[in-house]
Amino acid sequence: MNHFTAPRGAIAAVGALVLAATLLAGCSAAPAPSSPSTIAKETPGPTPVPEPLDAVTSVVARPRAIELQDANGSVVQSLDFLSDPAAAVAMLTTVFGASPTIEEDAGSSQEPPSTVRRWAGFELREPRYDDAIPEAEQGPWYPEFRVAFTAAASGDVRLETNSGHVAGEPWADFAASPDAITNGLCEERYGEVVVLPRTYSDGTVEDSRNSVEFRASDDGTTIARVEAPRVMHRDGCA
Repeated sequence: MNHFTAPRGAIAAVGALVLAATLLAGCSAAPAPSSPSTIAKETPGPTPVPEPLDAVTSVVARPRAIELQDANGSVVQSLDFLSDPAAAVAMLTTVFGASPTIEEDAGSSQEPPSTVRRWAGFELREPRYDDAIPEAEQGPWYPEFRVAFTAAASGDVRLETNSGHVAGEPWADFAASPDAITNGLCEERYGEVVVLPRTYSDGTVEDSRNSVEFRASDDGTTIARVEAPRVMHRDGCA
C-alpha cells in the first residue's frame, strides 16, 4: 500500500492556519472594550451639593428652637436652643450675610451674664451659668442660647413667630388676638407654648411651660421684642 506523506512545509502551513483560527475565535468571544463615551456614562461625576442656607427667607422663633425657613415655609434648618451656639452663629452669619457685633452683658437678678451677638433686628444671647447644672435638672429652661427679635426683618430675612406676629406691629392688635396667651397674673404675653416635665434638685417633677414671649414697648404701643425660649410664669411675676 502506498502511504502519502505531506511535505513538512505543508504541515507547518496547516498548523499556522489552525493556530490563527483559534486565536481569532478567542478574540471574537471576548467583550468589546468600552469606549470612552460609554465609561463616562456609567461613572458620572459627583452631583454638586446645594447651599441650602441660600434659600432661607425667614427665621421663626419657636419655644424649643429657631427655624430657618424658605419661601414656601419649609424648614431648611432647625437650631435647637440646647445645641452648640457656635454652630448657630455660623449659620446665622451666612443667612444674614454679615458678622455680628459682640458685647458682654454682666447680667441681672433675672438673667445670668451673657455674651451677646447682634445683627440688625436680631440678638443671640449665650448665657454663662454660675454653677454646673445637675444632669437631672438640665433642659430647655437652661438653654445654650436665647434669641430676641427687635424688628420685623434683618435685611431681606423676615423675623417672625409661628403665628406670624413680628416686632413693631401694634401691641393692641396683638394683645387682642387669640395668639396672645397670658397667665392671668402678669403683663407678659406669650405666643406658642409647649408643656414639658421639669425635674428640680429635690426630685420634684412638675410641668414647665416654655414659650415665645412678647414684650411691649415702653409706651405700650408696639411689640418691642420677641424672645425665645422663655419660661411662662404661672404663680407670680418675675
